[in-house]
Amino acid sequence: MRVAPARPLGLDRANGDLPAQVQRALTLEDSDRKAWAKWQEGEKTIDKLDSKSAECQTDCETAQVNLDQLTAALPLPDRSLEAIRAALPHLRSLQQLYGEHRKLSARIEALEQAIAALAEGAQRLARIVDDPQDETGIDPVQVIDRARARVVGSTRADEKRVEAVLRRDETDRSKRRAETELQAAIDDLNGCFEGQGGQDLLPRDRVAKLVERDRLRANKATADRDRQKARDGVDADLFAEELDRMPDATRAAELELALKDVQDSRDTARDAQREAARLYRDAFEAADRSDLATEQATLLEELRSGARQAAVARLGVLAARGALRRLAEERRSGMLRDVEEAFVTMTTPAWTGVDVWSQAEGEKLVGIQSDGSTVPIEQMSTGTMGQLYFALRLAGYRSFARDPGPLPMILDDIMETFDDTRARAALQLCAEIGTNGQAILFTHHAHLVELARDSIKGVTVVNMPD
Repeated sequence: MRVAPARPLGLDRANGDLPAQVQRALTLEDSDRKAWAKWQEGEKTIDKLDSKSAECQTDCETAQVNLDQLTAALPLPDRSLEAIRAALPHLRSLQQLYGEHRKLSARIEALEQAIAALAEGAQRLARIVDDPQDETGIDPVQVIDRARARVVGSTRADEKRVEAVLRRDETDRSKRRAETELQAAIDDLNGCFEGQGGQDLLPRDRVAKLVERDRLRANKATADRDRQKARDGVDADLFAEELDRMPDATRAAELELALKDVQDSRDTARDAQREAARLYRDAFEAADRSDLATEQATLLEELRSGARQAAVARLGVLAARGALRRLAEERRSGMLRDVEEAFVTMTTPAWTGVDVWSQAEGEKLVGIQSDGSTVPIEQMSTGTMGQLYFALRLAGYRSFARDPGPLPMILDDIMETFDDTRARAALQLCAEIGTNGQAILFTHHAHLVELARDSIKGVTVVNMPD
């Protein structure tokens, strides 16, 4: 084995096994190679660090220059980094004070501008409100106070003006309503006066005249009724057949029809009499006409016979009417008695009763006054008509309660035209209804509620919401 090439490398057989030495040498070579590579890398790192150190030195110098520039205006005796770091809290306080100073300066400037604008506005406002003071020495606050007072006064004046306008409009509306009501009243008055006569009289005199006429008519009606009652007492035996046939609902119509037929016969007889008189005159004015004399005698006899028949029929009609009236009085219904009792309770002493007139078109309800005169419903006052209507409602309820059984009687402001005396009497009648039924009265008049509380013990009052 050749060992000469291994000697320069320090390999000797005497030192041991050559392969082991070679292996060891190769291992050392690898370590040296790695150390060399690491050294080379370290050199590169050192170069980079040197370069970075140079850059940092440059940046430090630049930062120092910038710091010197920034701290040149600061009131610091020492501008080193340590002194600046120690003065940082004071510098922060100084910065805050400087910021507040700038804000206060801005506010002062804004206030000065506002004061100038206020002074200028006060001068303009003084000119607007016609202030006689000198504009150079004017106090803006006083001007504003005076302007505010003027504004308040103007606002109040405007409110008063609006209220005055509203009152004026309401007055105009009231005036128009009054004019409309006046015209309607004039039209109603003219309608009432139409066909009544007395156009040349003043309204007051005309009303007095018409009242006197109505009084005379009432007296005449009373006299006619008294005369009719006197006729009713004539020879009642002659009308027994009529009484036996009562009550017959068609009898009055038949009698009226018979009366009309008799009146037609009377009219025909009157016309025939007039024609006979004319022929009589013609006959006597002409020459000898004995045939006309005979005809005249015949006609006269026919007229006498027709007149007797008409008189008998008329007497029969009058007697039948009297019999009907007596029968109505004898068979007067309980409901009519209830109507009369309730009506008299509310209206006494002005009214004393209620009666029914039989006419061609049917029966007619009338009131009897204290002097005995009768007044039809259409001639009663509004309040009296309301009380008669209430009496009819009350009588109808009593009649219904006696037969089928009691139900609530509902009344809606029926007493709005009653005076306190008649309203109290009507409320007492409602209380009587409450003993065997129930009376419910709707009203928006507070005085009726108080009357009910005073007049009816235990009355229930329910306030309905609007």
